[in-house]
Amino acid sequence: MSVFLPRGDAVVTEARVMRIATGETRQITTWFVGGWFNCPWCGAANPPEAQHCDNPACWASKHATAEHVRAEQDRRAREAAEREQRLRAAEAQAAGQQRYQEQRAALWAERVATATERGACLTCLRRSRWETEPRYRRHRRTDFHTAKA
Repeated sequence: MSVFLPRGDAVVTEARVMRIATGETRQITTWFVGGWFNCPWCGAANPPEAQHCDNPACWASKHATAEHVRAEQDRRAREAAEREQRLRAAEAQAAGQQRYQEQRAALWAERVATATERGACLTCLRRSRWETEPRYRRHRRTDFHTAKA
């Protein structure tokens, strides 16, 4: 695939790649006026005559070694796998929490229906251990919790 390379007022078509120490290549796709281009590996600006990236930290730099690049690629792959694993764990946790909340809401609805059917006080039900030991109380007065002694 060719890329349009601006040179002065003319546009020249040129396809260039940038190689790293391991032999992998990427095509240069971002060109600027005067022939400058962005490194496809790190994004640093480079002059038209550059064969290697001018950024000393870039994998396409003349200072990069194959061992260093492979170690960095392995580290990034491990980090990506760890991120993916943490994301899956978080999604599973969120799904479990959602299921728990839905079950709890359904149980509460069931307890309220039972209390309403029995004519029991919902305030007392709420204050009780309604999930395991619901307390269904009927008061003689309807204003039992609001009346002052």
